[in-house]
Amino acid sequence: MLSVNKMFFFLIHQLGLNMTLYLVNKTKELKDNAIQMMLRQPNKQHA
Repeated sequence: MLSVNKMFFFLIHQLGLNMTLYLVNKTKELKDNAIQMMLRQPNKQHA
């Protein structure tokens, strides 16, 4: 039988892992979107 502490630690660890993966995916998504937008626009930023 797992102790409460071990269960708690496991849950926190899983949550942290999920959050990290979620944030990584979100960041990648946002970066891709930004790149798409920059490619679509005529070079206003660089002017």
